[in-house]
Amino acid sequence: MVELGFGKTSKEEHKAKRSSWRRFCEETNSLEATSKLKRILVKERSQKLGYLGLQNGKYTESDEETANHLLEVYFPGSILNLISGPTGAYSPQPRDWNLACKVVSLERVKWAFNSFHRYKSASPDGIIPALVIEGMDALGLHIRNIYRACLTHAYIPIKWRDVQVLFIPKPGKPTYTDAKSFRPISLTSFMLKGLERLVDWFIRDTHIPKWPLHHRQHAYQKGKSTETALHELTAKIEKAMSEKKYALGAFMDIEGAFNYASFAAICDAARRHGIEPLLIGWILHMLEWRKIHISVGQKSIEPGCLRGCPQGGILSPLLWLLVMDTLLWLLKDKNVFAQAFADDLAVIITGKFADTVCDRLNATLHVIHSWCLRNGLTVNARKTGLVMFTRNVRWGSYTLPTLAGAEIQLAQTIKYLGVHFDSKLTWKHHIQEQYQKSCRLLWCCRNAIGKTWGLSPKRIFRMYTSIIKPIVMYACIVWWPRLNFANSRRLLTQILRLGCLSITGAMSTSPTAALEAILNLPPIHLEVIRKAANDAYRLDTIGAWKGGQSNRHASIWKFLAKHPVA
Repeated sequence: MVELGFGKTSKEEHKAKRSSWRRFCEETNSLEATSKLKRILVKERSQKLGYLGLQNGKYTESDEETANHLLEVYFPGSILNLISGPTGAYSPQPRDWNLACKVVSLERVKWAFNSFHRYKSASPDGIIPALVIEGMDALGLHIRNIYRACLTHAYIPIKWRDVQVLFIPKPGKPTYTDAKSFRPISLTSFMLKGLERLVDWFIRDTHIPKWPLHHRQHAYQKGKSTETALHELTAKIEKAMSEKKYALGAFMDIEGAFNYASFAAICDAARRHGIEPLLIGWILHMLEWRKIHISVGQKSIEPGCLRGCPQGGILSPLLWLLVMDTLLWLLKDKNVFAQAFADDLAVIITGKFADTVCDRLNATLHVIHSWCLRNGLTVNARKTGLVMFTRNVRWGSYTLPTLAGAEIQLAQTIKYLGVHFDSKLTWKHHIQEQYQKSCRLLWCCRNAIGKTWGLSPKRIFRMYTSIIKPIVMYACIVWWPRLNFANSRRLLTQILRLGCLSITGAMSTSPTAALEAILNLPPIHLEVIRKAANDAYRLDTIGAWKGGQSNRHASIWKFLAKHPVA
């Protein structure tokens, strides 16, 4: 009797859960809710911090040991017993107050807080932006005066120094027993973030125009994106291949860029861009005297930091751009093509002989390695990709380059900024990867769709057009020539067909052309070409277009002249 009752209860519980899920899917009536539902469906099993592997092959055996291991990996050289720091005894000069008034005004304070999401997760002090925004009429002048005093004294209030560090699992990792399978995100006070926003605006508006960043840095700047980076890189490779040259590319990720950069490197880079000593002193105080909070299970530690800048900080991206800028100019002086997107670096060496480009790249990698050592950074040779872009069959003898004493192996394909580059730039592998990714996502989303229940056709249509299509067409400005091949067009059509079947609930034998006509969806390969043309026009408008007879993907204008797309 007990077993029968238990079975009946489980059946009713399962039935209730199924009904609740169907009702939830049917009541999803906005794009934001639909996007949230998509994230729920495709989310991997939640990974929590547990026992982590050590370099000696053993594993951590307690929460305290895990916390200390994370501290060693992400915050090397940290001090567990940090004193409170300076008390702001510096006597400001009149010029310091004048500078603070230029940086901080009441209008700018309002702008800074309105730029935050009102209900963003609170920092350790419990303050969310909505509290300040709603009370701005009463608090605005007080916040302005506090900000100006902080800048003129190069001081951070003690309560603003607390930083709560959350370790977020990186998606798609094969194992989560490695500390580097997690990303440390720092939650700082929104009062500090407001002042960071103002300093960031002042530097970008006043100093960057006078001492601009290297034009091949494509991250965290207006008018630049991964598309501008991919277009410039592809144009460089295609030009070399059209001239029957070798283009040897090294794609590397600077490890722990935000966490490992030394304070001296950050300050030196800021001075090169003419930033005032007062602002540099305030930035240095903010970095030096932050007190991080790391919690693992029941164990918490509160060390201080001796290097790096917080991931999640407002100023951190700009500070890293200033540091990375020194490397890009160093390589430019050596006549080396190098471009960066934040900490992702790509180096292309071109030449008529394979041994020559290998030797030149080897020397360049030694320059990069030396620069990293001077700035407290490292580049992992095992994670560095090496691809020889060429149509030549016979290469002759050559010696592969080394990085930090480790030889780098050649690969046939490499993934850079979300795009798969193959050695002949056929883009075949990229199309296949995008097809598989889109199909997986569509099948995950179909768990919210039934024949008689689930998301409405309108919501599914919006999900397809706003989520699936952007994934498929990402960076199409560089790979659109692949659509000249029927098999690639067929793969994209299969994605469109699966989306149409999900929207309409039609029979699997329904013609794709009929479904496209019913939903007013043009063939997806035509939409890809149209988007590539729009992207080319946008890049040309901002002066970032690298056209030329030798660039295959830059022939989009000629293609449209012969094959107009409405």
